[in-house]
Amino acid sequence: MNMSQLSLKGLEVFHLTAGHGSVQAAAREAGLSISTVSHHLRSLEAQLGVALLNHARRPMTLTPAGIVFFKNVDEALKLIRMAQAEVTLGNLTEARHLKFGLIEDFDSDIGPELAVLLANGMPKCDFAHYTRSSSEILDMLRVIHWTSVLRVAPIITLTS
Repeated sequence: MNMSQLSLKGLEVFHLTAGHGSVQAAAREAGLSISTVSHHLRSLEAQLGVALLNHARRPMTLTPAGIVFFKNVDEALKLIRMAQAEVTLGNLTEARHLKFGLIEDFDSDIGPELAVLLANGMPKCDFAHYTRSSSEILDMLRVIHWTSVLRVAPIITLTS
C-alpha cells in the first residue's frame, strides 16, 4: 500500500459513511453525489486491500478492519481539524468549514441574520447549518464528533 495515495476526502467520506451507516446520508452531508461517495469508498478499500464496510447490510456496518480503521481515522481527522482551527484562530476569514446547529426556537429569530453575517465575514467557508431540537443537536454532536461547540446566550442582538 502506498500511503501517499490515501486522500483526505476519501478518509472524510469513509468517516461520514461509517458514522451514518449510509452512503446517501454521507453524500448529503458532504455535498457530494452518491456515486462520488461510492467511488471514494471503493478507492480507499482498494488502496488498503481490505473491506472496511459491509456493503450488503443496511444500515452499513463496519467490518472488523473497518472498526480499527475508523477509530484511527476519527482521531486523525480530529487532529487535522484542531490544527486547522489553531492556525486560523483569530482569523475567521480564513476558516474553510463551519458546522453550526440552532435550536428550533432560535432558528427564525436569529438564523437568517446569523447566516448573512457569517457568510459576509467568512467568505472562504463552507457552512453546514442544522436546525433541530436541543436534544437532537446534542445527539448530532455525539454522532458527528464535532470538535468545537459555540454556545450563544439566548439574549443576543444582531445588527447589520
